[in-house]
Amino acid sequence: DFCSSDLAEARELACYWSIYSAFAAQQEYGSNIGDIAKEAAFSELTAEINTWGFQELERAASFKPQFNWDASPVLNGSVVPTDYLNMFKLKLNQASAAVYQATRLSRPNRLIVGSNVAAYISMINGFQADNVDDTVGPYKLGRLDEFEIYVAPDYDPNKWVMSCKSNDIRRNSALFGEYMPLTSTDQIGLANASVQAGYATMIAMKVVNPATVVSGKIVGTF
Repeated sequence: DFCSSDLAEARELACYWSIYSAFAAQQEYGSNIGDIAKEAAFSELTAEINTWGFQELERAASFKPQFNWDASPVLNGSVVPTDYLNMFKLKLNQASAAVYQATRLSRPNRLIVGSNVAAYISMINGFQADNVDDTVGPYKLGRLDEFEIYVAPDYDPNKWVMSCKSNDIRRNSALFGEYMPLTSTDQIGLANASVQAGYATMIAMKVVNPATVVSGKIVGTF
């Protein structure tokens, strides 16, 4: 398990393969299995780090039920779906404005959401999607006005968390430090015809301004 810390912590992965599988991959597919292992390991480490960071923001967030959005009016036909989705956008903007009102400094510009929230946001006018092919773990969904939107698959599907990121250190919700970039060891071949390589990084993160982190939910069903 990960925990919030201002001390650097190492994250490591090891990969193993046989010289036979490496030979087959090269002959049949023209692929270098060492390169494949490195890409997969770096993707997994990045996913674990992002998951940890989003969990830290979720734990720090103040839940604000007044900014929940009820999707059920769409189901009973009392509203026009495309128009009513803008009420969800309004709730998000109200939550952002409340953070600015409270801090007099920061207005959230990052939104981390569960999978169901992502489905609703993708239907709102003005949403701009990113390419999400071949994603591992959390990923960037796209952008809605000032919000960069990320999907956290370990979140409650109906939950969203709002935070701030800025070049001005005073406005940041959290600080993240990469003390050592993603690094790979040399590949080592052993006498049993196996090959191994290690992949590591050192990182730290701390929520320094919890007043800028709030959360809400989608209630009801579409």
